Amino acid sequence: MKIAVTLVDVHQVIEKMSTRELYGIIPFQVHEHFIESFVSRWKDICLEHFEKVERILKKCVEAMCDKYFGRFETSGLLYDIR
Repeated sequence: MKIAVTLVDVHQVIEKMSTRELYGIIPFQVHEHFIESFVSRWKDICLEHFEKVERILKKCVEAMCDKYFGRFETSGLLYDIR
């Protein structure tokens, strides 16, 4: 997945999508193209980071359960807390 957008990339898209605009005017389609290309990746990025945070949280909860409720393992409380 390509994340960095260079000025060359931007210039190529402008050249490709330009028709008869005045000099210095960037067509609205160029803005739409870049917005769509960024927004379309948000779902995958969010899910990836959510999974990372979930793994970290589970590790922290496991460690806290062991630390504070480990001595209650035989009574089943540790199992219930987890």
